[in-house]
Amino acid sequence: MAMELNDGISELPDHILHYILSFLPVKDAARTSILSKRWRNMWDSLPYLNFGSSFLKNVTTLHGHRNRRQLKRNKISLKLVDEIILRRSRDNLHIERIYIHFPNQLHSRRKRLTRSPLNPKLKRWITCLATSSLRELYLSNYAWSHHNLPSSILSAKSLSVLSLRGFTLSFRIKFPSLRKLELIASVLDDDIMKNLFKGCPLLEDFSLDCCSEVEYIHVTGLLNLKRLVLKDVWELKKFEIDTPQVEFLRLKGLPYSPMVINFPRVRHLSLWGEFLNDKCLDEFVSRCVLLENLSIGLAPALENVKISSDSLKTLEVSLCKNLGKVEIIAPTLEYFYFQPELLPNLSLNVSNMMEVKLDLWLLNVGHGELATFLGYFNYFRNVCMIGPKDKLFIPEDMRMNLLSPLCDTRNLAVYSPKMVASELLDYMLWLSPQAETLSIIRKIDGRPNPTFNLSCRLLETEHSFLKFLYDRKVVDRDLSCPSCKLLATGCWKHFLTEVRIERFRGDEDDKTKMKKFLIQHVNDLKIVDTSALFDSIVDVSDGLHTFYDELFI
Repeated sequence: MAMELNDGISELPDHILHYILSFLPVKDAARTSILSKRWRNMWDSLPYLNFGSSFLKNVTTLHGHRNRRQLKRNKISLKLVDEIILRRSRDNLHIERIYIHFPNQLHSRRKRLTRSPLNPKLKRWITCLATSSLRELYLSNYAWSHHNLPSSILSAKSLSVLSLRGFTLSFRIKFPSLRKLELIASVLDDDIMKNLFKGCPLLEDFSLDCCSEVEYIHVTGLLNLKRLVLKDVWELKKFEIDTPQVEFLRLKGLPYSPMVINFPRVRHLSLWGEFLNDKCLDEFVSRCVLLENLSIGLAPALENVKISSDSLKTLEVSLCKNLGKVEIIAPTLEYFYFQPELLPNLSLNVSNMMEVKLDLWLLNVGHGELATFLGYFNYFRNVCMIGPKDKLFIPEDMRMNLLSPLCDTRNLAVYSPKMVASELLDYMLWLSPQAETLSIIRKIDGRPNPTFNLSCRLLETEHSFLKFLYDRKVVDRDLSCPSCKLLATGCWKHFLTEVRIERFRGDEDDKTKMKKFLIQHVNDLKIVDTSALFDSIVDVSDGLHTFYDELFI
């Protein structure tokens, strides 16, 4: 008999427990049913089912014991999905949201790898789900070829969210309550595309990604549409936008520049691809009078860019290899992410900007040019630099003939994976000789994406974080010091009184070298190292996460 739990969570109302379980894959949600009768009832009545890619996994090869074992697991999992959906339908149990990732099915014939047709179970599932009060349906088909979407799905009149991947739409879409539609790697012709918006009059969010046989798109007549995404629709020949209510517009990988008609309320604009040229960008920006976030990239046709906006707050410019000149007039700009391949002539009129992130992975310039480029960002309080040592690092013998480029920067963060902390600290203090904080980043989560979360996420627990305290009244600046000649208030070597190491990621030998470097350059320096305390807190947190992960295994 399952042990009855006496805890605060079990006493929560059903709808709150359902909400908590909705974040778990079906397998993990089902495991909670062994905790008590209360939790068993929660699983039986759970209206959110997630048969995602962690439950049904794709297999790309038959070679290896692990892949053959995964095929057997998929067969068992498909049978389980079939039983759950049919039982829910038979017993009239409510399903509000369901994710189904239908994997590829591989089999070997004459030692050749092929994929079998779509399993007929999927058609049966769609028919069962369409007759229920389903509100959100996410279907991903990873079979070898596109398969016709069963027309029985039109019976799902209560649908408000529909996401389809890997299907052919052979009938007109008509969902009177639909508010979000996402079509990925699917096939639909111009007739279906033309009538799609008429059949979904309440649509607020529309996304078309890597779909084929679409040659004409005229986005119009949708008074509720707030978000529009068109990506990699390569067969497109004509495209017009007339969406007065849209606030989020993302265009990527289109074969040519669209005909711009009307979208005055756009606040978030992303333009990526070869269609983007100087004239097109200027037209888009001038029409978006409320623009707050702009992302442009992978646009070799961009050469001379001028961005003028009184409302712009964040800007990303990435991988535009032929940029010769960039002029930015944006008094409200707060954040700038820049990933250049060559160094353009920069003109920045951005008095309010607080943070800049420079991704220098692909940059190929000399050390003197790099120092000049970094000098453009001298007056920005927060600067983050990302790149390999050979692109980011200026050798010490060359620094003697160069001015420190970030003299007025107060908070500097650097990610360069093959540089040790002690070596990087010396370089960072040359770059920013009046720094108040230095962050040596040891790990980043992914690379930047063409979205409005403009940079890769920096993992807080993977920083080495140092805080610097100064006393400007201690001594006069030393004019024999190259840095002090440049700075009216003097450099760190003569006014630094205390360094606090609040976090450190690296070996103890590297930390010792870093401390020794600081002590050699500063007399009577106080170093406070609290990184051990932070590490112990992180260890406790990791232990709790491990305990939670293993609780239902």
